[in-house]
Amino acid sequence: MANTQAHFGLRPIRHLTSGKYDGHTNEYTISASDTTAIYNGDLVMATADGDVTRATKGVTDAVGVAVGFEWTNSAGELVWQKYWTGETGASNIIVHVIDDPNVIFEIQADGSAWDATAKNANADFDPGTGSATTGLSGGHLDFASLATGTAQLRILRLVQDQENEYGAYAKFEVFINEHAYRITAGT
Repeated sequence: MANTQAHFGLRPIRHLTSGKYDGHTNEYTISASDTTAIYNGDLVMATADGDVTRATKGVTDAVGVAVGFEWTNSAGELVWQKYWTGETGASNIIVHVIDDPNVIFEIQADGSAWDATAKNANADFDPGTGSATTGLSGGHLDFASLATGTAQLRILRLVQDQENEYGAYAKFEVFINEHAYRITAGT
């Protein structure tokens, strides 16, 4: 059986200490001048003015994972959506972020030959290209950054699912290693 490519970014699955993820998020703002699309499952990082934006590969201080958005569009209507479109003329832009550094996420790897050596290693989040149809991130684990020292995500294990195996597009359980609220060093 081969894994199927279907990148979705980071999806919360459980909490490191309590076992079950309770769905808690915090609200952050996006600058009205930020026209960068952000998708459900994307990492977000703080900007110099205190807002958040889509995190880039390798950033060392992600504040969490975006899971929902609301804003006032240019016509003055309130919009709720799975992703931020980057709409020009929007205001009051809110993103709901899972910012607890102890949340464990599921993520799909890129098309490289992933094997058991990935367990307990680190790798970066590649934001990829999100989908305006589903609102989901195109983010995935980046094989090229695997085992190069500290990286954005800490790989805990292969997701336990009979339809998942080591290899291209494997799914792994991870936590944000280089989190703005906690940095965990090591490989």
